[in-house]
Formats: sequence, structure tokens, C-alpha cells
Amino acid sequence: IALKTVGQVADHVSLKIVDPITKKIVKIGEQGEIWVKGYCRMLGYYEDEEKTREVIDQSGWYNMGDLGVLDENGYLKIIGRTKEMIIRGGINLFPKEIEDVINTHPNVAEAYVCGVPSEKLGEEVCAWVKLKQNNEKSLSSEDIKNFCLERMSRYKCPKYLLFVDSFPLTASNKAQKFLMTQKSCEILGIK
Repeated sequence: IALKTVGQVADHVSLKIVDPITKKIVKIGEQGEIWVKGYCRMLGYYEDEEKTREVIDQSGWYNMGDLGVLDENGYLKIIGRTKEMIIRGGINLFPKEIEDVINTHPNVAEAYVCGVPSEKLGEEVCAWVKLKQNNEKSLSSEDIKNFCLERMSRYKCPKYLLFVDSFPLTASNKAQKFLMTQKSCEILGIK
């Protein structure tokens, strides 16, 4: 289990996992925002007090901007970025969790998930799916949705699926979720 984590907290460093909305500490094994305090914490953003106050509270805790889970043995697993979290009907959804399920489909080469605006629920889940090159079987959106329904709760399943040949990536090869959200809205006609 430790192999799927980033390890344990270093000596002389404190870590807490808090609910992104209430900012209260969550129970061991529950997902939330990662906050740290200790000698390794930055002092602040250079000549930007406002941004510093956004990420470092009055007690000296630093919000890393990451979502994670701390297990009973003190091992930390990173789930994703806070800004990528999808809030659907008041429920926090973590794109990485949904991506991990879709990426287990035998005909999927790669998949990423982003949130798109919804008048009714705040946000909906949109999956970008790239199929494997030599895929003999054509897949429909319904095939992927049914695959997801068999493996996770209905509210986590993507409402929208876009089949793509590539993803907008950073120089370090990470998906640019904000561009995916913008492009999804254009394609789906969502404002």
C-alpha cells in the first residue's frame, strides 16, 4: 500500500487533511485538502502579500493546493489538485478517481476528466477519452458510461464523453484541465 503513496510526513513537519468547504480536519482515510506546517514551508510569495494570505493562514499552515488521503499508518496519497476538483450537487468529485476507472477499460489508451458548468448541479463530469490505436471494436459514449456504472457510483459517472486524438498538455506532459473545460464547453455548447 505504501507504494501508491508519496510516503510518510517528514520529521518536524506537521500535516493535516481538511474538508475543502468547511476547512475542518477530516477523519483518517477521508479525502481533503493537504495543509502543511514546519521548517520546509515557504515564507510567502515574493512581493505578493495578498496571494500569500490566500495560501498561508494566521497559524502558519500552508495550503499546498493538493487533494490527498492520509492512511492509518501515516502514509499520504495525492489524489489531485484542489482547483481540479468537481463539485456536483454539493458533492466533491476527484477527477483522478474517475480517470483511474476509465483508464482500466481495455480499449482506452488514455482518459482525463474535467468539470463543466451545470445550471442544475453546479458542475457535471466530462471525460475526454483517447482510444487505443488498433481498436477493432468501436466504442460509444454509452459503452464507456456503462463500464463506469459497473465500477463506481452513478453520481461520479461522466455525463459527457468526448472522444479525442490528443489532449492539451503542459511542457511536463500533464493535462491542462482548464483548457479541457473551456474546449468542452465550446464543443457541448455550454456557457
